[in-house]
Amino acid sequence: MLEIHGGLVANGTILFTRHIGLHTPAAMQREILRVVQTFSNHAALPEIVDLSELTGTEMEFRSSNTVTDAILRHIEPPAPAEKKRVAIYAPSDTIYGMARVYTSLLELKNANVEAMPCRTAAEALSFHELPETCFEHLEGYDRIGPLPPETAACGL
Repeated sequence: MLEIHGGLVANGTILFTRHIGLHTPAAMQREILRVVQTFSNHAALPEIVDLSELTGTEMEFRSSNTVTDAILRHIEPPAPAEKKRVAIYAPSDTIYGMARVYTSLLELKNANVEAMPCRTAAEALSFHELPETCFEHLEGYDRIGPLPPETAACGL
């Protein structure tokens, strides 16, 4: 089962999400909807996606493509000429490979997103030009928690 925890960190300038459990296509669709609903007022913020607590993935190319399309329907760039920046912290080889597939799909789709798979937390933070070297030192990190329940008002 997949659960995503999230919150705003670095004085509200970065959206931080942590994926916990097993990535499956259905769970990804459901949890992305919850992230979109919860942080709809912050969709243009740079983002850190922490995949360090994933226990595995059942995502393959077709489902990754479908999930990428769903994500792109809800991403807002900070300004028309800018790209949303997303650092994907993926310390394990399998999850890092999945993150590379996702970033490749974004490039192929000419998405208005610059995503970078990162093997270390320091690399993910550096991508956003943050001085911290670990997530625990980010202001607001202690407030990251489970998202509210899904509502039926919004669909992917």
